[in-house]
Amino acid sequence: MTSEIQSSQESDDYTEIDLKKWLHKLQEFQMKLETPVNVDILLDNHSQTSIDLIRINPQLHSFPRLYSSLEHSLPVSDNLNLTYTQERFDKFYEPVILSEKGLAAKNISDDYSRICGTNQYSSDVHRIHFRIGERTNSCPFLGIISSLEGLSLRKITLPSANGWSDLDYVVLNDKSLSTSISNKTIQSGDEVTLILDCDNREILLDHHRTNRLVRQSIDIQECPFPWKILVALSPRNGSIHVLC
Repeated sequence: MTSEIQSSQESDDYTEIDLKKWLHKLQEFQMKLETPVNVDILLDNHSQTSIDLIRINPQLHSFPRLYSSLEHSLPVSDNLNLTYTQERFDKFYEPVILSEKGLAAKNISDDYSRICGTNQYSSDVHRIHFRIGERTNSCPFLGIISSLEGLSLRKITLPSANGWSDLDYVVLNDKSLSTSISNKTIQSGDEVTLILDCDNREILLDHHRTNRLVRQSIDIQECPFPWKILVALSPRNGSIHVLC
């Protein structure tokens, strides 16, 4: 971590999210030094690193698991005190009921509905806070598309779509990269924050109940700026609410 901080300082290439992450790591290291723990190293076939999973024995420690893979688990909900971005839903495909001046959306069709936000994002860091309403057979998709594709919601595929259909179900350029056969981590009533870090060309999803943060880098050639948020609600009453 020292090398990472020194490198970022020399290149002047870091954000407030990086500072918060480093501070949290230092605090976590201090607590680990003060508390006896058991560390289990397990093999994860989805990881490309030599150490795939470092798990703290829950009987001795309460920290969440840290995964070295495409997704990273970090307890950050209480540590990133950045301002939430004002966002509303606008364009959609398939029958959807928008209410509360575009803050709430409900799918009333027998197929998935796609909904875009009103804002366009090209720089800085933006955080959109959601509450998951009713989820039926699957978790809603949360992510982004290029605004250049925003008027093509009727297309079956959206090549610039990037995001998650749950914490372990990644969608990268409209291709599913699931690391789990289940997508049931996010439940009805859960709150999540979608973070668009345009400066570092990545998006993050913070799941408040489990204190997990997952992230993915965005290929700007496949998903050019400006970005728009994209939500796909599950059929038959899947719903979501933007929290201001």
